[in-house]
Amino acid sequence: MNVSDGEEDLCRRSVPELIKHLWDLYFAMSLDPALAASSEDIRQAALKLEHTRRLAFEITQEGRRKKTRKPKVKQTDEEAARLNWLRAAKAGSHLKH
Repeated sequence: MNVSDGEEDLCRRSVPELIKHLWDLYFAMSLDPALAASSEDIRQAALKLEHTRRLAFEITQEGRRKKTRKPKVKQTDEEAARLNWLRAAKAGSHLKH
């Protein structure tokens, strides 16, 4: 037996295409009485893949909404002056501590 996980073995189809393929396979198998019980496994796989796809889509949408909602914070002149003072401050002697 030869097992390979190379690039050539990977499927190049999108997730919606794979879900459609699973549903087509399920419907074809459910028509055959000998394969009806096994078709339930295909059905469960299609349902889980669709659920996972929807969750991934919702997560990406939430990430996009968070990025667009974030307003830019404008610095006041006083905050800018304090930050400039901190940037220009010289470090204390390491021997004093």
